[in-house]
Amino acid sequence: MRERPQRIASKLKAIRERLGVSQTGMKQLLNFKGDYGRVSEWELGKRQPTIPVLLSYAPRGPSAARGDW
Repeated sequence: MRERPQRIASKLKAIRERLGVSQTGMKQLLNFKGDYGRVSEWELGKRQPTIPVLLSYAPRGPSAARGDW
C-alpha cells in the first residue's frame, strides 16, 4: 500500500476557499461526475483524488504553480 500524502487535503481545501466556491461549486468547476460528497472526503483526508482530478486542481490555485505552500 502506498503512503498517503500528508497535506493534500488541506491544500485542496485552500484552493477551493481561495476560489470562493462551495464544495458543490468545486465539483462543477472540476467537471467531476462522481458523488457530490467526494470533495468533502478529499478535503477531510478520507479519500484521495485520482491523478486526473489533481491535475484539474493544479491550474485553479495561483499559489499552486509557484509552490509557495
